[in-house]
Amino acid sequence: MINSSLDVTIICITFGQPESVKRFIFSVREFYPDIPVIIGCQGKVCDALAHFFDAQKVVHLNLASDCSAARVRNVCISKANTEFILFCDDDFIFTEKTDLSVSLKALQACSELGVVTGLIINRERKYDRLVYEKSHAEKNLYLDKKNNVLITVPIFYLNPNAIRTEKIVYYKCDIGLSLALVRKAVFSGNIYWDENFRYNAGHEDFYLNLKYNSHWEVVYSPDFSCLRQQDAAMDCKMLQERQAEWSIFSKKWGVREHLDIGSGLRVFDTYLDPGYVKQDFIQSSTLLPPYKDSYLRLLPNGECLASDITPDILYRGKNNLQYNASVKWAEIEKAYQKYRQDKATIIWKIVRPFMKLEQSLRKRVKRLKAHG
Repeated sequence: MINSSLDVTIICITFGQPESVKRFIFSVREFYPDIPVIIGCQGKVCDALAHFFDAQKVVHLNLASDCSAARVRNVCISKANTEFILFCDDDFIFTEKTDLSVSLKALQACSELGVVTGLIINRERKYDRLVYEKSHAEKNLYLDKKNNVLITVPIFYLNPNAIRTEKIVYYKCDIGLSLALVRKAVFSGNIYWDENFRYNAGHEDFYLNLKYNSHWEVVYSPDFSCLRQQDAAMDCKMLQERQAEWSIFSKKWGVREHLDIGSGLRVFDTYLDPGYVKQDFIQSSTLLPPYKDSYLRLLPNGECLASDITPDILYRGKNNLQYNASVKWAEIEKAYQKYRQDKATIIWKIVRPFMKLEQSLRKRVKRLKAHG
């Protein structure tokens, strides 16, 4: 148990995954036995789990299976009576690192801060062992209305804007992952989950609305995390519906393309084509399209971002459609090890100081010339 005396309500939506949501509740109760939990159920999931929810002191709301995820969230928010709301997915698993006090400290210290997003670590069984991969989606959003383009930039591609406390570091961003502690006051104005987005694009829509139509700020904390274990593959029909929703998003925000730096280019018109759900896999980094950025990124703490994720990218195929693709980590690891070896060579250690000395001398000469 971490701390049960928190002014927080946990909100989670579930759709046809009874075992996942039971595992989620068990993990929550292990660390927060008394925290209010509201489960929004789409379909008949709650009917089968009604006795379980009652035993775990969980409020469960039955909603139609064809309503949007945004609709479920909005209904759950209306039932929450606490100052803060923690949004979760039903495949999350709480650990000792899911410490709400980490996020609460930031929200209580800064009145302009509305959302603290956390780190999600994907857990997957491959063959006979469990594999853990960190998810990173902390980005800044830039809406270019003149050119009808949405641009997203990972915060660690630039020098991150960090807020440092005694033990915890928070990074400013515009959007993060679905593990998010939100001040309920955020939803008192024109900020809400748009119910036109049933399964997809709602996340991006919410954070765009938060940035451009409110004063609330967002930060990310890697010290606040949980596990995710996805047990059920998404139905192909649902995937197609998700792609079509990007057309709604495109019209609402007046954008025709989404340039996701480090991932690729989305052209929203192609999302209406069922062929988009086809997957191709790039086996070598040399086969990446020329306009893609390098996936080798070093975080301020020295961690290699590429070592924690398999980057999902988008690229244009021969038929001019865009496909999902993945780059195998072995290729990136090979490049990263070569980079580290190059930096450790004797030549690098000898040449580098002279390069710095030359730069320093050039600056001094330039200043002397300026002063005559």
